[in-house]
Amino acid sequence: MSLALELKNVVGGYGPLRILNGVDFAVESGTITTLVGPNGAGKSTVLKAIFGQADVHSGTIALAGKDITRTPPRTLLRQRVAFVPQGRNVFPMLSVCANLRLGATMLPKSEIEVRMNEVLTRFPQVAERIDSQASALSGGEQKQLEIARALMLRPSVLLIDEPSIGLSPIIAQQVFTLLRELAGKGLTVLMVEQNVKRALAISDIAVVLETGRVALSGDAHALLPDPRMGRIFVGASTAAETTAAAH
Repeated sequence: MSLALELKNVVGGYGPLRILNGVDFAVESGTITTLVGPNGAGKSTVLKAIFGQADVHSGTIALAGKDITRTPPRTLLRQRVAFVPQGRNVFPMLSVCANLRLGATMLPKSEIEVRMNEVLTRFPQVAERIDSQASALSGGEQKQLEIARALMLRPSVLLIDEPSIGLSPIIAQQVFTLLRELAGKGLTVLMVEQNVKRALAISDIAVVLETGRVALSGDAHALLPDPRMGRIFVGASTAAETTAAAH
């Protein structure tokens, strides 16, 4: 399989604050790779570093073999990389239709309706609410709208941060199933998710971060029962409790 993304010894963070301490991993095209790890491990920062929203002090990030280190988000969108950040990111006072159109602002007008029809066919729940105000949608519908908006540019790579946050278990599973279906049609997904068990169940590869470095990586289904996973997560909790007790 070809590589969609490759990070080599990426060191970075936010200004002088260093979060990533030499991150190395690759993402194969048409797969779901999930970043997991304890709080503060650097998972979200990896996505932001790829999408030009965090500082990369050293190391390289490649998209299909081409160096995209420190490339601005707008340029990455043109290169078919989309990012769905953590939390709610719809424009609540705008309609569902207007939200979708905002995902296609860089497209020629002649292309927008074509893309809109493609996306609405894939997201029937969003299509049913096309004229509704985005704030009237349920949490699960809003998350689908965010993903649909990201797909308006027909990305080859989707970066998505904590897609299940704030959702009921049933709706979260629907979102995970949707991502699996999209990967099955060729989309490359790099996901950050705290719901380790559910996320790895639909993932191909897991990358476990610890203190800004890759601690483990491999087949997602094989890593889930790996006792080293427990050591990383439990160890991080113990360290946090010790620090809190000291203060």
